[in-house]
Amino acid sequence: MLANNEIGAIQDITTIVRLVKAKDPQILVHTDAAQAIGKIPVNVQNLGVDLLTLVGHKIGAPKGCAVLYIRKGVNLTKFLHGGGQEFNRRAGTESVPLIVAMGEAARIWNQEGIQIAQHSTRMRDRLAARLRDLLSPSGLPLRVNGPLAAGLFDAALPNVLSIAVGGISASSILATLREDLAASAAAACHSDSVASPVLKAIHLSPSYASGTFRLSVGRHTTQKEIDQAADLLASAILQQVWHSPPPLKPKSKVQ
Repeated sequence: MLANNEIGAIQDITTIVRLVKAKDPQILVHTDAAQAIGKIPVNVQNLGVDLLTLVGHKIGAPKGCAVLYIRKGVNLTKFLHGGGQEFNRRAGTESVPLIVAMGEAARIWNQEGIQIAQHSTRMRDRLAARLRDLLSPSGLPLRVNGPLAAGLFDAALPNVLSIAVGGISASSILATLREDLAASAAAACHSDSVASPVLKAIHLSPSYASGTFRLSVGRHTTQKEIDQAADLLASAILQQVWHSPPPLKPKSKVQ
């Protein structure tokens, strides 16, 4: 996985490939770049991988389309037998509309990717700052998970914020906000998971793990939406802790 979808950590795939190939050049290395594409620059030559996958809906294309990069010279066993589509690797009629949409989405991201990443970074940081401002006066233990916690901004995706409040239940809070806020207590594709393997892997305490929110922003996210989301989430957290929270008043205006 080139970038973790839960805490936003960018993995050093280039070094991993180098170490693997030094051990055995015949070993094929594949990376899942679904979360990285459209968020950070991705160059298969620089990564050195043999195979790379990405999905359309992460960059604005419809759900149901994806791309598999195969390095020249790598031979794969046919996935579906029958016709000779997909260079004789996967039988079945291709969906031209999805292919065109994928290409157009890639073109837009190639042109606007830097600006989108900068905007996402600003929105992510605004969200983190506003949540701290709203929750710090309560004395609740609060932390950010992943590279951002160590100030490793270049090793973090610009659109993902994993933030934890100790001693609360993130899943129950999000259940009360499901009509107003799209967020998760873990990865979106594992929203029903009880304990996150990712949070276990970074040795997060059970108290913080159960109170972790996985929040993300995008190219269309506005400052107004960020402030509304932070206010809703902070209010629900205080409601769970105190049952009747005081009015939310940020200590300082988030810029």
